[in-house]
Parts: sequence; C-alpha cells; structure tokens
Amino acid sequence: MIFHIIDLREVDDWLACVECRCRDPTDGTYLDFNPGEETGGVSCCANCTDLAGPTVDYRMRYNVSYADISEEEVVTNVQMLTADISPAVGRAIEFDVPMYEYIRAGNAKEGMPRIQRLEREGPFNELFKMEFFGDDYAGPETVKFLRCVGHLHIAAIGMWLEDAETGSVICDGEGSYGQNPDEDKGFLTAIKVHSHDPPLEFPADRRVRLITEYNATEFHTGVMGMWFAFISSDVEVDRASAALKVDYCEDTDCNPFMLPDVPMMKCEDTITSHPMCRFGGTCSCEELVIAEGSEGCGGMYSVAEGAIAVNNVCAKHCDACSDEVVVANAGCADALADSPMCSFGGLCDCEDFVNAPESTGCGGVYTSEFGEISVNDYCTKHCDACPEEGDGPSQDELIQKEILETMEDYLAKECVFATPECKDALSNLHSCGSNLFQSLNIMDQNMRAVVTDHGIRLAAEHAKLGAASLHRNEEETTVPLCDAINGAATESQTAAVEEESQGSPGVFSAIVVASTFALIIAGMVYARNSKKKDGEEDLTVEKAVMVEATAHGDLNGSSDHAIDDEHA
Repeated sequence: MIFHIIDLREVDDWLACVECRCRDPTDGTYLDFNPGEETGGVSCCANCTDLAGPTVDYRMRYNVSYADISEEEVVTNVQMLTADISPAVGRAIEFDVPMYEYIRAGNAKEGMPRIQRLEREGPFNELFKMEFFGDDYAGPETVKFLRCVGHLHIAAIGMWLEDAETGSVICDGEGSYGQNPDEDKGFLTAIKVHSHDPPLEFPADRRVRLITEYNATEFHTGVMGMWFAFISSDVEVDRASAALKVDYCEDTDCNPFMLPDVPMMKCEDTITSHPMCRFGGTCSCEELVIAEGSEGCGGMYSVAEGAIAVNNVCAKHCDACSDEVVVANAGCADALADSPMCSFGGLCDCEDFVNAPESTGCGGVYTSEFGEISVNDYCTKHCDACPEEGDGPSQDELIQKEILETMEDYLAKECVFATPECKDALSNLHSCGSNLFQSLNIMDQNMRAVVTDHGIRLAAEHAKLGAASLHRNEEETTVPLCDAINGAATESQTAAVEEESQGSPGVFSAIVVASTFALIIAGMVYARNSKKKDGEEDLTVEKAVMVEATAHGDLNGSSDHAIDDEHA
C-alpha cells in the first residue's frame, strides 16, 4: 500500500493542494486550466502549509487475514490485473477534468454536460495488464473473475466495468463522500468493492468497457481512474511451493542446456557455437531440423539434457530473424516514453521534456522533488547524444546486456513460487556461476561472461520470493553442496531403518508395510484433492483469494473501502 499524506492545516485552498496543482514559478500562484498544458499531478506535489508545528503523530492499522496451507492442501493462486482509463484522453495514469465548458467533444455525459464521462472499449486481455501495469495479459484463456477495486480521486462519481456485448455490469465502483464540515466534507471517503462468488467466468478476449465519471462543475487536476482486478491464475500451489525462500544448492556440475539461449546481433545460424555442437555433435541446421527429438523450424529440439528452440540456433536457416535480432545501435534511442516521467508525470515527448521549466535542456538535468536525472539518458536521439562509432558499447557488450536481461526475465517467470523447477534453475545457475566446471568451456563466450559475472548474484536474488521488504535484514547464508544435502537425507533415513531394525527381525517388514500404507493414504489424499478441485472449485478459489482480497474489503464482496485522504 502507498500512502500520500498532505498537511492541510491552515490551508485555505485545500482542493488545489490535495490535487497537487502546479504553481506559477514567478509568484507561486496556482495555474489555471489551459487545454493541452500540464497543470497538476504528482510531479507538482508540494507542502501547502507554512506551519512548522506542532508535530502530529499518525498511526495506521492494517487488518490482514490469512490461512495456513496444510501439508496435503493445494490452493489456487490469485493474479492481480490493472486497467487505466486515462488513455481515453491521451494520457497515462493521471489526467485532468476540465471545467465543463472546456470538456472535449464526446467526453461529456449525454444529457448531463457538467459530467466528464470517459470510456475505453476493447478485449479484456488487451485492456488489462499483469500486476501493476506490467506485461501484457498472460493469464488463462477463460477468466475466472473474483473481485475488482477502483481507484479514483475527489470529484469522481464512480467507475464501472461492463460487458460490451450485453451491457451487464461486471464491476460497480460508485464513490461516496464525507458530510462532516469539520472532518471530511467534500472528500472521497469510500469506493464500492465488487466481488463475484462464485467467480464470474468469460473468455479472455471478451469485449469489455471501462467507464469513469467525474463532476466537472469545477476544474480538477491529476485525477485517476484505475481498476485493480483479481482473477484465478489456475496455478496450483502447495505448502512447499508457498515458501518465501528457495533452498537451492551448489551442484557438482553445470548444465549449459538449462540456461537461456544467446540472442543474436545479426541474422545468422549459431548452431556451430552452441553446446549441442561442441557437446552433442549436432552442428548443422539441416541435420537439426530433421533429427530425432526435433520438431523442425518453429519447434523444439529435445534431448535428455534439456530442450531448445530450433529457431534460436537456426534463425537464418528457418527464416526466423525479424524479431530475434538485437539492433547494434539499440542504445541510440529516446527512452522517455517508457519512463516513470511519462507514466506518472505525463512528460512523454522529448521536445516538452527538454524545454520544461525544470530542465536545463540537452546535456543538462531535469530537476524534481525526487532528484536530478540526466536529460540525455532519456532523450539520447533527440539530443543528438548517440555515441560515435567505436565509442559506444561493443557488439559483445550489447549481446551480454541482452543475455542478462533475458536471464532476469526467465528467472522472474520461473521463480514465482518455490517449485522444484525454480530450485533446479537456481542451483544450476549458481553452480555455473562458480566458474569451476569444464562445461563452461563449451558455452558461448558471451553467455559464459554473463554467467560467471552475474550467476551467483542472480541466483541469490531470485531465491527471495515475494516483496523485497519481507527479506529486509536477512543474513546471507552459505549455499550448501547438493551432494551434502542429498547424502545427509539418505544417511538419516538409512540410520533410522537400521536402528529400528536391530533386535526385531519383523520391524523391517513393518516399515515396508507402513510405507506402503502411507503411499495408499497419499493416493487417497490426492484423490480427495482432485475431487475437491472438480466438485468444489469455488471453495478453493475463495481460500486462494483470502490473502489478496481482505486488503481491499470484506470477503462477502459488498463492502465499501474506507480511506483517509482523497485517494481511493
């Protein structure tokens, strides 16, 4: 949760203050609305009171509900999605509500010209992004919709999510306001939370409509209209996988087949430098595409050591280069549109960014309350600050940068939970990174450089699951040898069997019988869980959503979400 607390003591124009209205740099007065100009939002937030005291202590309370996962239980993970209304007016995250007489054509509610009504319509899997405006939708093809929570600012009437085909309301996010003149009059104090129990199911490509309505009787700046939706990910998690830390180990060898493939700088076949050539003897693309275990161009080649995409090593042969090539001058491009300045500050054009009052122009810095940033770093091409040929990064450096990013992305997706696959990936990467194995010599030189320089660090970082704050002040531990762990477990089990067997010739038979009985019980538990998943799926989803949902309202699904300031 993020809190934005503003001191309003002895502030006359409280609305302009809480909306972070931009001020005239010459006299400090609040700017009036000018269509197309930046007039307010998080980039203009400042202290509005001149008071130096007295100091006021605030305490905030979190109510967190949770349930332990038992040894035999399996729950379904909940996935958060986000959608934003601001692109309807060409913005990202924040937008303004002009006074009704300045509302753009088509943005006023029919028959009610003093209400700004914004709409976005499209497939659900295109409007909603993973987590907090992260990657494109990658959830199940059939959405199991659990809950939605709206985020609005002062002057919001409400927001809705509708089925564009039927007009039915999927989410109702109506706002309510305080009425006490001495405490909260005029403040948005709650937004309705909408839950579906059982889950509402529909295809991921179902067309939906996002709607927000704001009162435009007066001017408002830096408002928002976002949906936070919670769906079933269809990913099942058991007690072991729910651990916050992955217990990986250092193996006695490094398996290069388990590492991501090396990106290409140009359209060529790289099979001759791949481990499958040096290690397995397959060095020709013609042989690879028809080899046993190969699905040909566009498919996978699978052997005992692992699997690789055929196109990754035979791009030219398979005519698959267009989207795979790393552009040599990739560093010479403007990155402003993908930066927080655009997402949160609304500065998405280098011309505006370079000439902003807070900027000293190309070659200089942009100064805000959050610090200084180099203008050329975000507007490299615009400022003609691209490195001269020979002065920039080498081809190997660019490839290694791309390999590192690919590896980060791979580990982030592989290690969402503490699964055996995640443990194997981290153990192998750590082992390869120790640079002790002959198998490193068969790697591509750039992959070898990245693994030896970053492998141990990446494994340690991605072994810590969940929010970084959960691992604060943790002491670093020595990574044990895999053989030592496996050997200790085997030794312990053997010793237990030998100790119980001494003096009782029938004990060993009893252990065998008990073990068999345990397997039968395990089979019964699995069958019970399978039946539960088939016949009582809603209960499983409800347990899964419990941790996420209670941070946003009552599990019964009709409660309001009370807040203390103008954000909801």
